[in-house]
Amino acid sequence: MLKTSNPQTQEQNIKTLRIFFNVTVAAFEMQHSVLLAIGQPSVKSEVFLLNLRAQEEINKENPDLEKVDKIIETLVSITETTNKIPKNAFPSGAIQHH
Repeated sequence: MLKTSNPQTQEQNIKTLRIFFNVTVAAFEMQHSVLLAIGQPSVKSEVFLLNLRAQEEINKENPDLEKVDKIIETLVSITETTNKIPKNAFPSGAIQHH
């Protein structure tokens, strides 16, 4: 899904995913910190940990896009399972730039 023969498109996909995962991980960390600050228990969920793994990989100089793809597929699967979202809600190639 992420690998493409067009280097510009691939680089743009990588930049977009870096922004996405950096923001997502920051949001999870903020939620965790707020819960701890108000004395509530906070458990780092599987979804948070998968986002963290994807962030770590995509921020590498030469990220393994197949690894990131597999993490995204797992995240989509979890989302579809836990939220009862139709399987076609995340069409192949949904991350695109115009």
